[in-house]
Amino acid sequence: MGGVTYHILAFNEVGSLSEYLGEGGNAGLFFVLLMNSLGLYRASILLSRGQLRAVAGGWLVAMATLVGSLFLLKSTAYYSRGGLITFATLGVTFLLGWRVILAAQLRNALAEGQVNGRRVILIGDEAELARHSPPQSVNELRGA
Repeated sequence: MGGVTYHILAFNEVGSLSEYLGEGGNAGLFFVLLMNSLGLYRASILLSRGQLRAVAGGWLVAMATLVGSLFLLKSTAYYSRGGLITFATLGVTFLLGWRVILAAQLRNALAEGQVNGRRVILIGDEAELARHSPPQSVNELRGA
């Protein structure tokens, strides 16, 4: 998407779709494997405030890996810098936007009781409860 957008704006042509699909597929695969290995696909992480920083950092690592692999394979002549920058910018924008939307939907589902799970009672002081439960559960337990 980024390479196509850049080439249409800069050169008034689409460019090589197969190269863009390979570039996007490799970056996407590495990003998904990295996020999964870091445990960033759990629902509790989706509700945390630091998730956006972790996703943006993971995307930066994926882009650095992509550029590094293109360099090592001596393929940088086939890919434009503008296309890679557009791809990286659009990619991080879509990823962060998607995570914000998913987090909002998960919060709404939890608030409406649509997500079922085992019921537990946590006993402890506020610091202990904060370590073992999502932030909104601590407020519910305090009665706030």
